[in-house]
Amino acid sequence: MNKYEKIRDIGKGNYGNTILVRDRKNDHYVMKIINISQMSQKEKRQCLKEVELLSKLNHPFIVKYIESYIEGDTLRIIPDLPNIYSKELNNIYKSMLIREPSYRATVQQLLVSDIVQRQLKLLIEEKIREKQSMKKPLKEKPAIENENSGANEQEVKTLLLDVVDT
Repeated sequence: MNKYEKIRDIGKGNYGNTILVRDRKNDHYVMKIINISQMSQKEKRQCLKEVELLSKLNHPFIVKYIESYIEGDTLRIIPDLPNIYSKELNNIYKSMLIREPSYRATVQQLLVSDIVQRQLKLLIEEKIREKQSMKKPLKEKPAIENENSGANEQEVKTLLLDVVDT
């Protein structure tokens, strides 16, 4: 973490934890720290493939990928810090009068997780629609398209768990 200075913990998950960091230019980022020491080689390869996929994503609803690297037994992923993180959450804290830091961190983690899940669900549904449209023969599109993406709930949940579970 030479390039980044830890500011505070944000949350913990099944595979690692998330912290708020700042770089030498005083820009703030989120650092996801994933312990890879207990992973099999296959799991490590899968994890690195997912990081590569994240690095290629460019979508307004997905937080921008900055960089990732391995330090010791941990994989560190640095996504950009979304604006909502600083402005809107502070307004929510004030409106809810949350004073206790542990409660604030919990609310913060829940809100960010919900936002990310909704954004990923939209992206996944879009990709499923694209994939399904490639399989179907070309035909005239109706003037009014159905809002239902055709993706069943289980497909979306499975893909969300694969992408979000950190």
